[in-house]
Amino acid sequence: MNSTTTTKTIFGVLLLAITIGYLESSVVLSTRTITEKQGRDVVLSCRFEGLTDRDRVMWSKDGVVLSVNQEISGDKQKYEIIGKYDLIIKIIAGNDSGRYLCQNFDQALSMTIVLTVL
Repeated sequence: MNSTTTTKTIFGVLLLAITIGYLESSVVLSTRTITEKQGRDVVLSCRFEGLTDRDRVMWSKDGVVLSVNQEISGDKQKYEIIGKYDLIIKIIAGNDSGRYLCQNFDQALSMTIVLTVL
């Protein structure tokens, strides 16, 4: 295992531990459902009142961390952060269906989006 792989593994484990602890105390602001056709790009919006530049916002899919703030920890060809914290999923396919969670650690808030790909 090389140092890059080791660093990514440690980063992922730490974020998962933070996420589990965070979920127990966060307030879910909204749950939305989006249905979209395969082959398109989809934008998942994440909006919190009063965000500051120091707030830490994380996207995850089915418990797997995709990004923290502007840094993509998932597939950089598949995912992109635009605007402040909106997640683009490029050329969606069936395996992109799932439960996406946008979390603001500093305000202890979260939003859930359930994506279904047709």
